[in-house]
Amino acid sequence: MLVTFDISCGRDLLPGHTFIARGLADQGRSRDDLSSGDQALHDVCQMVDLVYELAPGVQAAEAPTDRSQPFTVDATYGTDVPLFWSTGGTGPNDSGGPGWIEKYQGGSSTVGGLGPWPIPDGAQHLTFWLHAADDHTCRGALRVDLRTHTVRWDPIKPVPN
Repeated sequence: MLVTFDISCGRDLLPGHTFIARGLADQGRSRDDLSSGDQALHDVCQMVDLVYELAPGVQAAEAPTDRSQPFTVDATYGTDVPLFWSTGGTGPNDSGGPGWIEKYQGGSSTVGGLGPWPIPDGAQHLTFWLHAADDHTCRGALRVDLRTHTVRWDPIKPVPN
């Protein structure tokens, strides 16, 4: 882990489970030559996953039967310096990025990760906008200060219909 923390983001992201952000895992360095023609700078950036735990662990019976409906929290991402490329959305209302989650086996917790995300050189503040698994709305911002290794969760209460 590049940065470790232990911050609860509550039970609004995945009903029946507490989302606990655990840290930023080192995913090496990557160049921005993924697939888009507008990614022409070919900057090499540090890549990270936002690692989390769901407590209690996700039971196999909770997993969706339709594979097109992933049963996981989603995220979009931003930094305090220009982000010339990303692996997913870069604002609270965008579509999310990649992620992974352990096999649904219940137990005390299930571990997952969101990313990898690029950290451009010079970035000091990262924001992960977390989106609920059930309705895909942004429920808050997880703000990471890379200088001090401090993290803050700023929840957003959903607007009733």
